[in-house]
Amino acid sequence: MANRSASTAVRDAIRRDRRSLSRLARDAGVSQSQVTRFVHGQRSVSLETASRLMGTLGLTVKADRRSA
Repeated sequence: MANRSASTAVRDAIRRDRRSLSRLARDAGVSQSQVTRFVHGQRSVSLETASRLMGTLGLTVKADRRSA
């Protein structure tokens, strides 16, 4: 997953998920409008919202420890 942004990874996972956006939003405890606008690239989401979505989608964050 080199050079993929967290936003791209979350958007891709949302698109692969079989739940409707309204169900995903409900499961994550966020508003459907936030999820819809995020998926369509109309807005970003807060770290808290991204974390909730990631948890619901089964995603985890892995630090990239590159040497300079």
